[in-house]
Amino acid sequence: MNLRKTAIMMIMLLVIAAAAFSATPAGNGVGEQQGFFRYPDIYQDKIVFTSEGDLWMVFANGGTALRMTTAEGEERFAKFSPDGRWITFTGEYDGNADVYVMPVAGGEPTRLTYHPWSDYVVGWSPDGKIIYRSFMESGNYTYKLFAVSPTGGFPEKLPLDQGATLTYEPNGPRVAFTRAMLAFRTWKRYHGGWAEDIWVGNWQTRDFKKVTTYTGNDQFPMWVGDRIFYLSDSTGRANIWSMKPDGSDLKQITTHTDYDIRWPSASGDKIVYQLAMDIWELDLKSGKTAKVDITLQSDRLQRRTKFVDAKTSIDDFDLSPDGKRMVVTARGELFSVSTRKDGLTRRLSFSPVARERKASFSPDGKNVLAVSDAAGEEDFWLYDATGANAPVQLTNSKQGYPYDPIWSPDGKWIAYSDNKCLIYLFNVATKTATPIDSGGSEIRQYSWSPDSRYLAYAPSLSTGNVSYGATSAAGYKVIKVYDLTTKQSQVVTEPMFNSSSPSWDPAGKYLYFLQDVTFNPKLCHVEARFIFDELTKPFLVVLKSTDKSPFIANAEGREDEEGTEGKGPDTGKKDKGKDKGKKADSVRVQIDFANIISRKVGIEVPAGNYSQLRAIGDKVYFLSYVDRGMMPEGKVEEGEGPHALHLYDLKEKKDTVVIEGIAGYDISDDNSVVVVKKEDQFIRIEAGAAEAPKEEDKDAIVNLDEVTLEINPRNEWKQMYNEAWRLERDFFYDPNMHGINWPQVKEQYGGLIDRISTRDELNDLIGETISELSAGHTYVWGGDKRAAKPIPVGLLGVDVTVDQASGKYQITRILTPHPGTPGQCSPLAEPGIDVKAGEFLLAIDNQPVDATEYYLKYLVNKADKLVQLTVNDKPTLIGARQVIVKPMASEDQLRYTDWVEGRRAYVEKASGGRIGYVYMSNMDAAGLSEFGWQYPPQFTKEGLILDVRYNGGGFVAEMILSHLARKVWSFGPPGRYGVVSPFPTDAFFGHMAVVCNMETGSDGETFT
Repeated sequence: MNLRKTAIMMIMLLVIAAAAFSATPAGNGVGEQQGFFRYPDIYQDKIVFTSEGDLWMVFANGGTALRMTTAEGEERFAKFSPDGRWITFTGEYDGNADVYVMPVAGGEPTRLTYHPWSDYVVGWSPDGKIIYRSFMESGNYTYKLFAVSPTGGFPEKLPLDQGATLTYEPNGPRVAFTRAMLAFRTWKRYHGGWAEDIWVGNWQTRDFKKVTTYTGNDQFPMWVGDRIFYLSDSTGRANIWSMKPDGSDLKQITTHTDYDIRWPSASGDKIVYQLAMDIWELDLKSGKTAKVDITLQSDRLQRRTKFVDAKTSIDDFDLSPDGKRMVVTARGELFSVSTRKDGLTRRLSFSPVARERKASFSPDGKNVLAVSDAAGEEDFWLYDATGANAPVQLTNSKQGYPYDPIWSPDGKWIAYSDNKCLIYLFNVATKTATPIDSGGSEIRQYSWSPDSRYLAYAPSLSTGNVSYGATSAAGYKVIKVYDLTTKQSQVVTEPMFNSSSPSWDPAGKYLYFLQDVTFNPKLCHVEARFIFDELTKPFLVVLKSTDKSPFIANAEGREDEEGTEGKGPDTGKKDKGKDKGKKADSVRVQIDFANIISRKVGIEVPAGNYSQLRAIGDKVYFLSYVDRGMMPEGKVEEGEGPHALHLYDLKEKKDTVVIEGIAGYDISDDNSVVVVKKEDQFIRIEAGAAEAPKEEDKDAIVNLDEVTLEINPRNEWKQMYNEAWRLERDFFYDPNMHGINWPQVKEQYGGLIDRISTRDELNDLIGETISELSAGHTYVWGGDKRAAKPIPVGLLGVDVTVDQASGKYQITRILTPHPGTPGQCSPLAEPGIDVKAGEFLLAIDNQPVDATEYYLKYLVNKADKLVQLTVNDKPTLIGARQVIVKPMASEDQLRYTDWVEGRRAYVEKASGGRIGYVYMSNMDAAGLSEFGWQYPPQFTKEGLILDVRYNGGGFVAEMILSHLARKVWSFGPPGRYGVVSPFPTDAFFGHMAVVCNMETGSDGETFT
């Protein structure tokens, strides 16, 4: 190609680019599209923003936007440089949120940060450095602000103990900032200790002052001229306000009343912000606002129809009456799959804007019952088990959330419960539902007698509005039996013991259940405390007063049996399912309720943690699990279920573990087949078999390869949005919805759903919807999000600084709060490594490092891998030595522990050892563990500081408080020798003080 042709080609490309990035107003061209526009920034006549997880640019007067990035992860928080030549942003190109920079005209981004913590761009400093916030080095999950050069290098920590957003005084030495960041919290109109305030101060004098006094959120300070503009919801909706730097002369600038302003950003005399899904511009000179009309010409890749492997999303399953097929609910659709090799997979539901759940076969196997929201509410629908006919709607609910519908054996009734703590009987013929009882909590366990006359269920005990019990917050449960003939319920277990999992003997002689009766205390090895674990044993009650226990032997030494009813499956009969059906039809259950509790019989197995008992003839299945504790080191392997399946033979009085590591199981109605869920597989077992098939027996694994479906994300997102709205309507603690017109909220925000193109945008829309309730603990996360494969970065567990004379990295501190403890000790502190604070880090794997580049760049993909470091006590390679270490994948626990031990050392020194210090990071597993190991060595001190700053909450505050509330009754020596001890042992008898701060949250506040 000659030069003339090249020049012509370049001119043509420029013309095409100019046409794409034109100022034509939206609505005037073919192919106009709207999107969800977020995180805008402005520089002169250009606006950069995020949509579909990518960066786009558009002229400030609107038009067709130009896509600038296309990475798999999210790119957001873009900010123009002060000279308009560069754009910095947070990107996820390598699976982690890091700071990147690229030319304003586009091009390949340059990565600037490498720490595994997320780094979120805040803006630029006047001298051209990029400001970002990160939890890096905080130790307690609080944001700190850092500055990094757009050409790379070591990030500089700004001189603030805590900071989230920052703006500089134009041509002055002061800054305005906020210490917290709640913009991602779905807590509109929040008033509390964590609310954001604006501070103003001077870098040089370190004199900072809080200048806002509103008890709610004052966010996103933007220093323009001699005033600070910011976001505040003091009038109910978040609008832009301004004030003088001392916090006086407050003025409301915008007056939006329909939606809250979000993510404002200023440049010159303009502020851009997000309102609903649009970008608006505020002209500070005129005070006028206007929507920027943007056209998004996109292929909408993330909302295109796609095929997914739904077998990894199976919610629940149910066996057909003969066990030959299984219905599974996967990604809101129903599939009938064969439990035998090479059977046909049938898709039973085709509802792209609905979700089906809790499916079960009808007793005759011809239909499948499921809960579906196809009509807009949670209703029962009947699906043809062959998929040949259209589904039939059985109920027409106005609202509510039904649980676990189960058929009566004769197919005439459906039992179910709901979120109102009621249990119902639904008449299939008349299509009417009747509540039969209520409990102190939701009733989730119930079972039909084989003749369909009785329903056994397990409601919790309650008195008024209070439920009592120790096994769960819901209270102790009893087993009750409802008689459809008399329409009366009778209690059949003692209220003094928690009972669960009722299951009928197929022959109608017994009712089985589990009961917590074995209170064998386990003593704590650290303190005078105890717990009860493995409480449960299986039992049965003999239903007729004239019948015998199955364990009473006859003259021949065997249990007394009448005929063959109730026996386990006869594997020698080909038509055993058919025979069993005839026997079940002839069963008539008779119950003598008088003195029925006295006819309780224990099943001889050791007490354990048992659940989900099911009876088949003279055998009983149930699940067990071993409580390994709450901390991660006690959990089972990822993907492995926590339960073992037991089979107890009543005749042989033998308990056998059939299979371990499962998440659940089901039994066919004819008691011939058991299917268990183990990891992502379903395994078929012949009922009554003492062991599961071997791993090499592939024929026993249910084939789920054909459980695939075509997903239209737009339809799926609409269903998810509607369900999220209904869940709040039906479960929110205040039936008045905090005075909000909840249907109107759905109309307002739900009307925007066609504009979203990614799951992250859906989550944001749902979050904005539920945040209208102005309540805490309303969160949204998860889903199919486009993401890059994470590339881990190795960390050395050290603090470094840059030696200004040499430009080399110097190690200032090696973190070793708990030597030898994994995750709480720097790799450089390993005995024999012999690296000391003050030495220089000169090379990593023979690659020289200095402050012109971030040294973590050379530890990318090196986590938990051996690395060679070159170190020296002077900034030169002369005399340097090499050491081999294994960098950490995370410093979270290390820096947290270092922070805690630093506070403890301070208290120890300041009090002369008289005051103890206990820090609890949350009120969950970690918090209990921290209290457990920190309190005992310090309970004899004169005083105790309980630090719950930054406490993330949980549910165990009451446990710790009850421990601390113990009073000392007396003192005494253990004998002739030894120190005097209090009684009760380990009760604290000194002074206590609790320290909290604005980030003490949830149950942490309960503790204070």
